This record gives sequence, structure tokens and C-alpha cells, in this order.
Amino acid sequence: MKRLFTLLITVSILCVFTVACSSKVAQLEINSISLPDNETLKYVVKSSDGTQQLGNATVTIAKKDNAYVLSSSEFVGKTKDDITFVASADTLKPISETRVLDIPAGLTIPQGIWQINATVANGKMVVEANTPQGHQGPSSVGVPSDAYGNDEALFLLFRALPFADGYTARFTNIILWPNVQMPKCTVSVVGKEDVQIGNTRINTWKLELSTGNSKQYVWYATTSLHQLIKYDNGSSMLLLQPDVAVAVTK
Repeated sequence: MKRLFTLLITVSILCVFTVACSSKVAQLEINSISLPDNETLKYVVKSSDGTQQLGNATVTIAKKDNAYVLSSSEFVGKTKDDITFVASADTLKPISETRVLDIPAGLTIPQGIWQINATVANGKMVVEANTPQGHQGPSSVGVPSDAYGNDEALFLLFRALPFADGYTARFTNIILWPNVQMPKCTVSVVGKEDVQIGNTRINTWKLELSTGNSKQYVWYATTSLHQLIKYDNGSSMLLLQPDVAVAVTK
């Protein structure tokens, strides 16, 4: 399976949907946004059974003028992945993204620094990259009207959903790494569920992401800011750090 959310290439976060979304599923639309002007969240990356810590991540959100700037920095093993994503504060539509990956030796991807830059405007996205093998681009590609950025989804987009039992929506997902893709995807609200983080029990909304027989899950706090608490793709997990979890529940 190809990866969808990949904060690091070594951690599969969400599968690409290979089956076309049903026309009966409503298009994802953002009608109300309740996100912080400034926020820092810290996560641990663990194996699917929770016994091994694979890495960590720090995610910050800052509202600047009429945009949200999402910055994430993640380490898994010896791989480092830094993302700066800018989205409209009114719609969460992507404006620009810069992603820098430091790939160590021994992986199937060439060792070195990879930097991908993308800008979105007037229904088009322009992408270029500096790679260990040289400069690529710029190249331009059309962007569907229902498109959102892959690297904003967990920390911005899904937090603005109208959380309610039975909610389901479809959207086009813009993926930049390891190559540009725009699959059609769906997201559904399963219901409420408590999640244990350290000594803290957090009431959450559970979301299901599915394709074929594959199902993966995301949990968001039921508090007004709907912070990401947990993500489980079946092979690895992203978990809010315990000290941050205590602050989220207050």
C-alpha cells in the first residue's frame, strides 16, 4: 500500500484510498474553524503494540495574519523530517508548503537532504525540489476544488470537522512525498471513546479512515480545540505525550 500521511517516510500514517469515493458521500466542507492562535503539541511514535518507542515529533500552530502556519519536526531512527505548511485561516485550503527531509544511509531512498517546495494559487500547484540527485522542476499541476494538503490533515483539517456520530465526507488529498499524488479520500466519525495517555484518561472523538478491507483510526479530544490525541495505522502509532495530555484535559 502507498502511504498517505507520512510525517516520516519510515512511519506509515494513513493509506491512500484506491477505491473511488461514492457520489452519495458529501464533499468535505469547512464551515467553522476553532483552532488556537498559538499551540505546541509533542508526540511519541510507537510500534503498533505500544512496546517500542520509534521516535518523537513536535508540532506547532501559529496564526499569522489570515493564515495558519503549521510547523512539525519529527525524528524516527536517524531520519529527520521538517514541514512548514501554510493554510488559509478562513478555509484551511493550502497556500504553501516546504518540506525538508534528512535521509540517512541504508534506506531505499538516496541518502542526503531533500527539500520540496509547493505553492497553490488559482487552481494550480507549482512544485520544485532540491534532491541529492539535483534540482527538479518547477512543474505545475491542476488542483481540484475539494483538495486539501496531506500534511495539514491530522493537525489542522480534521480538527475542524463537525464532530457528530455518523458524519462522513470525501475530499481530494494533495500528497507531495515521495511523489505528487491526489487520491480521493473519505473520513468518518465513529463515535466517542476514552483514550489512556500515561495516567490521564481523555474523552475523544474516534475517526475511521478506510479503503477496501483496511481500516485505520484517529482520536481527537472532545474539548473545543480537538487536539490530536492518538493515531493508529495498524503498524505504528502516534501518541500525545503524557505531560501534554494533562494540559489538554484542563
